[in-house]
Amino acid sequence: MRLKYKRLIIETLGWLGMFEILLAYTLNALEIINVGFFYLLLNATGALFLSFISLQKKAWQPFALNIVWTFIGLLAILRLFW
Repeated sequence: MRLKYKRLIIETLGWLGMFEILLAYTLNALEIINVGFFYLLLNATGALFLSFISLQKKAWQPFALNIVWTFIGLLAILRLFW
């Protein structure tokens, strides 16, 4: 039973990550938000969640892409405050 819940959590994080990245892009493309803290946070956390599921599934290319995406987002957030 425990394995079932672990898989559900992992899949949920993957879907949440995908949704966050698409939401950030859509809101920016429609000029509802600008590139700022909220946009960067959605991208960084979305990429982090996608990294996690990619790692669990041993999908190395999307894992590498999303780890880099996460770090770029985090660096951009840090620059907002410096």
